[in-house]
Amino acid sequence: MNNLKLKAQRQSLGLTVAEACELVKNKDGKPLSKRFWQYLEQGERTITDDLDIAIFTHASHYTLLLDKLTADIDQFNQDNPKPITDDADEYFDKLKSVKKLVLPFWHSFEQFVTDTGNQSQAYWKIWQAVVGHLVLIGKLNYLDDDAKVPANFSCNNWLRGKYG
Repeated sequence: MNNLKLKAQRQSLGLTVAEACELVKNKDGKPLSKRFWQYLEQGERTITDDLDIAIFTHASHYTLLLDKLTADIDQFNQDNPKPITDDADEYFDKLKSVKKLVLPFWHSFEQFVTDTGNQSQAYWKIWQAVVGHLVLIGKLNYLDDDAKVPANFSCNNWLRGKYG
C-alpha cells in the first residue's frame, strides 16, 4: 500500500487522523501518533504490513456491511414497491401509502452502543461511512437516529459481530 491509498482508505472509512491512530495500534499495543500517521500519508515513512492488514480489515468490514445493507435495502424496496402509473397525481397519492425505509445514522457513539450492544468504535465509524455512502448514491433517503434497523435485516448480524 502506498501513502495515497492509505489516505484514501482512511477518509473513505470516515476516520480523522486521530481516530485512525486509535484504531490502529503499534507493536506495543499503543495508538500511533498523529504526527507519525501524517508522515505515512505524506509518503515520508514506509507503511508496514501490520498497518496494511489493519486498514485492509477495516475496509473488508466496510465492504461486508455495504453488501449486506445493499441487499437488505433491495429486498425492502422489492417488498414495498413504488406505484407504477403514468398519472403524476395518482403516483404521488399512492406513494404516500408506501412504507419508507428509515435507518439510524447514530451520530453519537453512546447511542450506537445503546441501540446495538456493540461497543466497537470501529464498527460505529464503519456504519456511518457505509450509510453515508448509500445516502450519497441515492440508495438510502431517510435517516433518523430514533429509527431502528428492521429485525429482518442481515446487517443486524454484522452489528452483533456475526459475519455469516
